[in-house]
Amino acid sequence: MMGDHGGCATKLAVAMSSAANPNSSTSILTVALFDSKETPEAIRQCFGKLFEEYDALDGLELEIEGVSYIFETSYTGDLKYLRICLGLSLGNPTYYCVICDAEKPASISSMPIDPSKHTNRNYGATSVLQHEYAPLIHATSSQIRLPVLHLTTGIIEKILKYLVTTIDDYESSILVQNKNSRKNLKENISESQADTLKKLWDKEMTFFHKAEGWKYILSALELYLNSEVKRRPTEVPPQNELEYCQSDLCIVKTFGIPLPEPTIMPAHIQFDDSPCWYHTTCMGLSLYQFEKALKDPNSKTPTVTYSRQIENVKREYYACIERLQKLKEKRAKLEEKYRPKELSATFYSCLEKLGASRKAWYENLTGIHARKIVTQIPKLIEMLKQNNIFNITGIPNIIDLLSSFGKIQSFTCSRKLTDSECEEVVSLIYEFAEKIKTVMPLENTGQKLHMMLVHGIQQIRKKKDLGLLCEQGIESSHKEFNKLSQRIFTRDPLKRLEWMLKESARKTLINDKTGLKFDDDNEEDINDIN
Repeated sequence: MMGDHGGCATKLAVAMSSAANPNSSTSILTVALFDSKETPEAIRQCFGKLFEEYDALDGLELEIEGVSYIFETSYTGDLKYLRICLGLSLGNPTYYCVICDAEKPASISSMPIDPSKHTNRNYGATSVLQHEYAPLIHATSSQIRLPVLHLTTGIIEKILKYLVTTIDDYESSILVQNKNSRKNLKENISESQADTLKKLWDKEMTFFHKAEGWKYILSALELYLNSEVKRRPTEVPPQNELEYCQSDLCIVKTFGIPLPEPTIMPAHIQFDDSPCWYHTTCMGLSLYQFEKALKDPNSKTPTVTYSRQIENVKREYYACIERLQKLKEKRAKLEEKYRPKELSATFYSCLEKLGASRKAWYENLTGIHARKIVTQIPKLIEMLKQNNIFNITGIPNIIDLLSSFGKIQSFTCSRKLTDSECEEVVSLIYEFAEKIKTVMPLENTGQKLHMMLVHGIQQIRKKKDLGLLCEQGIESSHKEFNKLSQRIFTRDPLKRLEWMLKESARKTLINDKTGLKFDDDNEEDINDIN
């Protein structure tokens, strides 16, 4: 069962997959088309019986001409559709992923990739108390197939957007830093506008460096937490304000970090309710940073624990990331009126030559258009070099990131993967994950990236495929839906059925010269049609 919660209509389809025709619109047996703003209860009212019958098919055994068959049901669709079917409201951060218990990470750099770090939640098979409303389908996490088409195109769009943002930032830096070139870039920019942009840019850079600092502090704390904690020697006086750590895993010793100025710190800090010792020099913290890390906003006399310290540092890091994102958005809106877009326009023209049309991806849905971008990387690089875009700092790494994801995309096909192919694509996913953490560390992590990397590995290892069953069938039927001469939208299922019958009868009588034929002796057929 596949679904698509679109902007104009929501589509639901049941398809019978076979070895000869595993993933195509021609395998669709039935299609339901209804208003995009239908509530879960309205969907249940219209299609509840269909959901029940479909659930009952799972595990059903049939014997046909001496051959035994076992039905295996699966569900897929875009993330909005899956959340509705599993009883999860849209945009609820508590349920970040429709499959597992993962929490939304602050940025890509802090996103865990190892599937063992998460526990799969069987939303469809569990109590309604864990959801906002009762699930429409009773599916376990193993029955949910990844919507590979939406995931791959979403990730590519995210990388391309970051690529364009990098180009725009380069243009903006020229605009705000080089006064002599302002008139050449845009004649109508005033000095006050340029100064405002300069202030925003400087403020943005300040929060960027703050975020990088808190990120380092957090990694230092977590490294120390995972290392062996040694007890305070009795001969070391607790009043010593500049006390050096005696651990062999001391960060200062390992990385050669310059020691900061002497800082004041508590003599003992609770770690798992046991006294332990360390000093700020091990982490390179300033007094302000250390006091802020230890501060508990809910208590005047807090019991300081190592875990609480890490949580407070995380809070500061996430706050910087959020502030940085808001500053970027504010600057982008301000620049929109007078920012030069020559490089961006050139870049978009390069992509258009390679067939990088989002509309084409979702209308043709064969994966060819999306793959064109990443399989023709050498050609794209030459185009960028000719327009001096490739020389911008960071651009080569982003192009390499696209190329790396293109290798993963080559395995999203309608067939089972061999054992060697499974191992290869898993290694490619881990390689891509490390690259994107390096290239786009502070970008927000969307559900699509999490599902493709984490649950893509799970599906490959368990099902040995990455696209054998996905939403491509219903997505590729967009062209057929768009050909309909009349679209029917109503919340009343009986009214919708009446309209559909009238439209069907009208088209049949027009296109079929013989008209509708019935057995004259069979009055029941005539009564049924009436």
